[in-house]
Amino acid sequence: MGKRLLITGFYLFLSFLSFFLAVNSVLAADTIKIGMITDLTGMAYIIAKDNVDGATMAVEEINKKGGILGKKLELLVRDSGLKTDLGMAAARELIMDQKVNFLFGPVSSAVRLAVSDLAKQ
Repeated sequence: MGKRLLITGFYLFLSFLSFFLAVNSVLAADTIKIGMITDLTGMAYIIAKDNVDGATMAVEEINKKGGILGKKLELLVRDSGLKTDLGMAAARELIMDQKVNFLFGPVSSAVRLAVSDLAKQ
């Protein structure tokens, strides 16, 4: 039940996302890169693992059906280890090096706030 709800939520997120992609420069790319920062090591592992599994399943299903607006999705997962410095480093790498189009996560509110501040820049 939890994974099904997570997949449904991810599909809903991606549905809204596809609308905004129509007017975004993302259309010029072959793939849509989605960065996911989560807490795969540490106390939040169980929650984070389910989040990654659900997002992976959703991306695979969407790609099997042709992607979004003909673009395949690529999910790039990074571990923050429940540490703000690792989360920030992961966010920088995903934004600057990997050039992700979208970024979401993590489970930890402290890491999430730090990553959010970085992403706003």
